[in-house]
Amino acid sequence: MTLNRKPKPSIPSILLYDNTGLQSFTNAGEFHTWDTEQIKTSHFWYKIDGTKVILENNQQNMYEVTFECSYLTYVTGVIIVYSELYKNGVAVNGSRTYTSCSGASQSPTGIGNISIHYLLYLKGGDTIKMKTTTDNAGITYSYPDTSRLMINFMPIRGWDNSKAGRIEFKGSVLR
Repeated sequence: MTLNRKPKPSIPSILLYDNTGLQSFTNAGEFHTWDTEQIKTSHFWYKIDGTKVILENNQQNMYEVTFECSYLTYVTGVIIVYSELYKNGVAVNGSRTYTSCSGASQSPTGIGNISIHYLLYLKGGDTIKMKTTTDNAGITYSYPDTSRLMINFMPIRGWDNSKAGRIEFKGSVLR
């Protein structure tokens, strides 16, 4: 038996990744784009190769935001790379993370990896973006198929779930 549709989670979720890679980043700082939508429930809006994810409905609560990416450069020397999470156009305090990558003689010699895992309160209309900046005017690239953004709703027992703090089940899913 085969499914004629893609399975989707029953809680608000989105998983985006960049299949082609080689997005370029400099000391001016650029926002990430994703060309593949693996999972997207109706709670989120995202346009392929756009820079922002928008929470469409008013499902306000805590969300788990995970971003991962690997970087390479062809510039001789070590490049410091940092990425951070932006909510509604403003950098989120405590979300910045650093790595380094290196190159020599027009070939990458060291690949840097970044992972951000952040718990964030979101409400309808909020936007999420990821920005990467380097410490060098030389270009740094995202390694193909490593740039991923995942946002998942976090069911929380007893907090703003019901007035009495009971656990609510709807459609056999903890909400």
